[in-house]
Parts: sequence; C-alpha cells; structure tokens
Amino acid sequence: MNSVLIAPLLILILAIVYRIFPPKKINWFYGYRTKLSMKNLDTWHEANRFASNLLLICSVAYLCFVMLCVLFIHDRERQMLISTIVLFFYLFGIVFITEWRLKKLFNESGKRIIENKK
Repeated sequence: MNSVLIAPLLILILAIVYRIFPPKKINWFYGYRTKLSMKNLDTWHEANRFASNLLLICSVAYLCFVMLCVLFIHDRERQMLISTIVLFFYLFGIVFITEWRLKKLFNESGKRIIENKK
C-alpha cells in the first residue's frame, strides 16, 4: 500500500468515530472547539454535529483525491506535497464553513437566532 494513503484513511476512520461518538459535554480534549462553539451546549452540539458531517464528507473526498494522485502522479514526494496542501484546504474549509453556519444560527452570546422548526 502506498504510504500517501495512510493519512486519508486515518482521517476517514477518525471522521467515522467522531460521527458515531460525538462529544456530549463541552471539553478541552475532544470535539469542535472554537470560541463560538463553546458558548453553551446548544452551540456545542450544533457545531459538533455539523462539523462531523462535513469532516466525513471531506474525508471521503480527500481519500478519493489522494487515490487519484497515486494513480496519476508517480513521484512520492510530489504526491505527499499535493495531498498535504489539499488536506490543509479541506481542514480550513471545514472550520470556515462550520463557523459561518454557527454565525448564521447563533448570535455572539450563543443564543439561537433561528429556532428549529419541528
């Protein structure tokens, strides 16, 4: 197995674990931790639910991208460089999109702006 595939596979496994076992309480060890996500349990649960879904989608896309790199780029150093750059953009995108979502749903104090329609 190509060593470049190890990181995407590990990230995919972590994404699945994060999706199946989301953090229940606000903590400093496990979960999506930003200033807004840690305001209260409502922001915490929404941020972690949304980020785990996004991470799962991105990790599958990242794995597919790296597999294509392995098929079409034969230089291992170039594969590592490209996959690292793409990983950075995926992770930055997850944070950016999750924060955008939180700011759309919650005000600065963490109170929900839009109530869920059930």
